[in-house]
Amino acid sequence: MPFHIEVNELVLDYLSRSERELSVEDIEKLLDFLDGSGGIANFSDEVRNDPLCRCGHDSPVFWAEFVFLDEAGKPRVFRFGVDDSGAPAGVLRVGYVEEVRG
Repeated sequence: MPFHIEVNELVLDYLSRSERELSVEDIEKLLDFLDGSGGIANFSDEVRNDPLCRCGHDSPVFWAEFVFLDEAGKPRVFRFGVDDSGAPAGVLRVGYVEEVRG
């Protein structure tokens, strides 16, 4: 059963800023990664608990990266910080996002 995803308003504000140069379709792709059938809402315990994905030992936050081609055909990489301390209740909270630039 997929997790319920809660997205912090600051994350949504970041994605909506004009300097991000994201189209509506691009933002929809990012939100689908968070809450869609192939995104973090369906990440397994094994993926979420991978030590390489954790912010630190015993941290409730894991990193999830999404790579896609934007509407203009440009590759984009976004990293999300996800708190899974609510996982036993079926809730993941997305509290941080950054665009990774090469």
